[in-house]
Amino acid sequence: MSHSSQESHALSLEVEVSAQPRDRIRSTTNCPIANSIKESDDRFKRVAVSSRDEGFIAFSRTDTGMRYYYLLPQEARDFIDSWDSGVIPEDFMLKLDGSMLIREPYRTFLGIEDQVIEHESPRGPRTRSLPTA
Repeated sequence: MSHSSQESHALSLEVEVSAQPRDRIRSTTNCPIANSIKESDDRFKRVAVSSRDEGFIAFSRTDTGMRYYYLLPQEARDFIDSWDSGVIPEDFMLKLDGSMLIREPYRTFLGIEDQVIEHESPRGPRTRSLPTA
């Protein structure tokens, strides 16, 4: 897949990140970055942040049903490294855009329960009888 095609499916995100008492050290889903993303918009679900290897930020959106994976920016990596070592880092503005996508967004079933699927015709008759008591 071409880089420009990935960018067309991406969404830009700008979120202020600050450490809060509820945030957990060495947690991919409850770190300050993950919690800030979740709190910025209630459509962001299943947020995960990892600083292993190149690092990534992943989340799903309930309105689009898509899952997105972004490269972890260096500023975010530094923030996590400080946080995980017990130092309270300075607040920063997390910025994600299409150039940072590390894989093609894909459809999930997140939010599918809100969609009504209508059938064009009803099901046919039962082909076996129901047991009687």
